[in-house]
Amino acid sequence: MSYYRLLGRDSIDIIKSGGYKISALEVEDVLLRNNSVKECAVVAKNDKKWGEIVVAAIVSKKDHITEKELQDWCSRYLSDYKIPRIIRFLKKLPKNSMGKVIKPEIKEILNHH
Repeated sequence: MSYYRLLGRDSIDIIKSGGYKISALEVEDVLLRNNSVKECAVVAKNDKKWGEIVVAAIVSKKDHITEKELQDWCSRYLSDYKIPRIIRFLKKLPKNSMGKVIKPEIKEILNHH
């Protein structure tokens, strides 16, 4: 029987913050349950204190929602350390030709805000 170990594969969907491993997909799932959120992408942003922090890019529907309202809403479903520290509202999310969100581009956009 053979075993293979893949090295150097860092998942963009795992955020390491303050010793916790946070699933970006879990946070996205919660955000998408909010009626004001049309699309979202959750990524890590480098942080001196925590290593990384949770950051969300949101495309909202017509109804307006603020960063604070979304954070408060998330607090009902997520532990404090999983709540996005920064939420940025974008007109659209960058996608590839297959319609899949390009997270490295979102990370780049959010790290320069």
